[in-house]
Amino acid sequence: IGPQLIIATAWNIGAFSALLSRFLSHKTMIIYHGLEVTKKLSTKRLLKLRHTLERATYNIAVSKFTAEAIHSKFQSLKNLHVVQNGIDPKRFYPEPKPQRLVNQYHLVDKKVIMTLARVIERKGHDTVIRAMAELIKTEPQLIYLIAGGFDAEYRKRLEKLISESGLEKSVIFSGYIPDVEILDYYNLCDIYIMVSKDSNEKGDTEGFGITYLEANACEKPVIGSNLHGIPDAIEDGVSGFLIEADDHLVLIEIVQKLLAKPEYARQIGKQGRQRVLNGFTWDIVTKELLAIVENE
Repeated sequence: IGPQLIIATAWNIGAFSALLSRFLSHKTMIIYHGLEVTKKLSTKRLLKLRHTLERATYNIAVSKFTAEAIHSKFQSLKNLHVVQNGIDPKRFYPEPKPQRLVNQYHLVDKKVIMTLARVIERKGHDTVIRAMAELIKTEPQLIYLIAGGFDAEYRKRLEKLISESGLEKSVIFSGYIPDVEILDYYNLCDIYIMVSKDSNEKGDTEGFGITYLEANACEKPVIGSNLHGIPDAIEDGVSGFLIEADDHLVLIEIVQKLLAKPEYARQIGKQGRQRVLNGFTWDIVTKELLAIVENE
């Protein structure tokens, strides 16, 4: 007895499953994250993607943005559903700042804003650095922690910007963070920021932005860009704030407000965790996927 349903989280694997389903009796569900359709595709690859979408029993987009991107290329597609990403709230939860990291990075009496992501141009670290140049004038205790593996060329450019802005003592590169330490890093920060940019020339996009949910689950207020799939992850004014990607001036205002009003920041963080529990756990995602299959 073979499988009744194969769920593929990569479309090339889903393509193989969907092709096999012509000869076997199983159904295929493929999860699309965004880059599969927003990156520039050759005519041959675009045709393969079309065939995959048409052959799959269920196509799942992780955000409204991803669904719209698919529909923009394949207007006649019928079997497309939106089921947003989820996280495990038992893995991401609020704890006191880990003293080990406070000591390691010399953060006693410091406030920390953090980006946890690949250190590549699209993630918008430079926008936060520009904001930091102004923020430290009124918030000298503020530290920007850049966490994640990096592109060497881009890191050099960031280091040049940091030096030109006089921020050598205010910006820290942590390097790659192992999975077992990610919870500690979320709890180390006071505000989570990732102001991703548009990257039309490459088609490289933020299909959802799961780190916002992870930070929210740790009761951290989050700030992200008002583009791509990010508005699915952040409810503006409730779990965090959405801004234009390059608008470091608005970013300054929001960070200053959150630092000046710690109770307000805590409220946003708590609302963020509650929003995750109400709509963005893997249990909820599983129920939504099962409902699609059962209601076919």
